[in-house]
Amino acid sequence: MKSKNENKEKGVYSVEELNHFNCGTCKKWWSIGDPKVAKKKNQEWFCPWCGLQQTFKKVQ
Repeated sequence: MKSKNENKEKGVYSVEELNHFNCGTCKKWWSIGDPKVAKKKNQEWFCPWCGLQQTFKKVQ
């Protein structure tokens, strides 16, 4: 005889890490879903909205 747990479907899940950026000039937001992004110390990115290249620091 099978137990109730043997008849249940098994699901899976994953975790997504999002890094949110706020442009210092145009003040618009964008996100990058790459866990390697958070490991960089001095991050220089181009704002996808206004095109300005700038350095970002992590908010504590």
